Amino acid sequence: MAYIYELNTGHKLYLENQGTQTCLLVNITGPGQQQQASSSFQTGAWTVTPEAFLRGQGLLLKLTTAQGELYLNVQGTSMSVLAGGVSTEGERPIPMQQGAFPSSARMGQMSDMSPLEPIPLLEPMEPMQALKMGNMQMDPMSMRLGNMSMSMGGAAQSSEKTQEDEVKEATQKFCTQCGGAVESSDRFCSACGTAVRH
Repeated sequence: MAYIYELNTGHKLYLENQGTQTCLLVNITGPGQQQQASSSFQTGAWTVTPEAFLRGQGLLLKLTTAQGELYLNVQGTSMSVLAGGVSTEGERPIPMQQGAFPSSARMGQMSDMSPLEPIPLLEPMEPMQALKMGNMQMDPMSMRLGNMSMSMGGAAQSSEKTQEDEVKEATQKFCTQCGGAVESSDRFCSACGTAVRH
């Protein structure tokens, strides 16, 4: 169970004793803004309900434990332990309420989040099909444009080239504009009409 102190509208302090730790959470909300800070101090278990006093623009907390009295100073979102004798005489006490400490701010504990759902595995992709556009054909591992062809993994080709094919490929000429095959006797490319240079 936590103790909640409201300094002013939108400015709350949550205080809780977790074993030997004193956990604090400051929550400041206003139009278009929200600030939150949390901290914990090794204080020992409380023996008396904590007291809070308004001190300037901040808050003075008096904790009574088996080891004695301890004072915490809270200014905005800054929290610190005060050393030496501190007097609360003349300080205005602040009423407190009991409530729950926000679970997302508990020291050393995970917030109450539900476990993430596993991401479903994607279905395997269908094998690529051959694609034809005009005189261009693309297979998964090769591409042909007219009489030109490119392929990956040359060892996978099933047909062997004959000596005549190799001679023809060595002497084969292609249009510099469209890549179409041209004969040595051609003056213009039959596919695009570009002048052929020999």
